[in-house]
Amino acid sequence: MLRSAFHVGSPVHRMVRFKLKPSGGDGADAAGANRHAVFFGTLDGSLGILVPIEQQTHAALLRLQRHLETATVRPAGLNSRTYRAPKTQEGRVTRPPAPHALLDGETLAEFERLSWRAQASAAEAAGMTRREALSHLHRLSARTAFM
Repeated sequence: MLRSAFHVGSPVHRMVRFKLKPSGGDGADAAGANRHAVFFGTLDGSLGILVPIEQQTHAALLRLQRHLETATVRPAGLNSRTYRAPKTQEGRVTRPPAPHALLDGETLAEFERLSWRAQASAAEAAGMTRREALSHLHRLSARTAFM
């Protein structure tokens, strides 16, 4: 069953699924949760990972990502949502469900590169404080620190 699809920029060569350890005492994982992540490599040598996160953190970071997609200036004016849309071999955008529920690490990393005032403004637009936004990003970073 297809839930989502997205473009990573190069053909994926290998995907490896592995079990995640429960997080340490922060209540993020249910006791004994059966959680897995997928690590992948592409033909051009890039690496990526798909990691499940808590629903509350996901909702907050998704609001922040949507604000960053519209408010920050992307290199060469590229739209990150359109870039991540699934494409056919010819490069045309396809019609499967768009990956609106996926968080894009590259887009979220832009938040930490903003000035302090721009961070506060972006966080406020996403309905949280700058400190809360950074806390969510650091939690996400900790979830992928095993690489």
